[in-house]
Amino acid sequence: MIDPESPLPFYQQVARWLREQIDDGTWCVGEMIPSEDHLCRRFGISRGCVREAVDVLVREGLVQKRRGVGTFVTRPRAERNLAQYMSLFNDLEAQGRHPSCTVVDARFVAADADASASLQVPSGARAAFIRRVFSVAGRPFCVARTHLPADLFPDILDRDLATTALWDVMVRDYGQQVQRVVETYDVALLRSDEAELLKTRVGSAVLAVHLRLHSRERPIECTRMLLHPERCTVHYEHHFTTSQAARRIIHR
Repeated sequence: MIDPESPLPFYQQVARWLREQIDDGTWCVGEMIPSEDHLCRRFGISRGCVREAVDVLVREGLVQKRRGVGTFVTRPRAERNLAQYMSLFNDLEAQGRHPSCTVVDARFVAADADASASLQVPSGARAAFIRRVFSVAGRPFCVARTHLPADLFPDILDRDLATTALWDVMVRDYGQQVQRVVETYDVALLRSDEAELLKTRVGSAVLAVHLRLHSRERPIECTRMLLHPERCTVHYEHHFTTSQAARRIIHR
């Protein structure tokens, strides 16, 4: 199960295997996953490595540790109906807003700690870095900073990312099928370069959306969007009877 030739650390390989078991329904919500001792024997790795792998799933909200009992699956992997999920560009197009996108930076970089953790690649691995500003009627409302693994998208920077949704490029040109989308939200204070791009004051509070897209095998994109609170809102709708959910960013 462990590939010593893989660039992924052992704990990330184990974490990926655990995710796949949850995806396949091997362990359902409320069921206990194998013990640390069992996983140590199965993979031939140390207890510390197993704990690090399990901690990754704990941070993702997929499992929960119960002291003296074990580790249990907390919820299904499918977090929303992806048929209703749209990229920011497509979302606004569907609202008839006709957004414009300006690519202000696009280059290959060495993935920093945050990007490598989100993409599950070694620190310093080659990644495409893309920074875009989205506007409607000349008013910027979003700055997006994206990292993509270079091994999956070796010539992504040659694509027209100003007029085509990145989601569409990944699916159409690279055959990537998005199976899962994870979003987290917090509040950020704008740095000077971010404030300049959004044409607002330095230190202004904005909504930060951290987005991670997964194929079946691995993460394929991580993006941080900074949304101007006076120019857009986030609408989230959940249907409890069908367990379907949809998020929309609405320009004001």
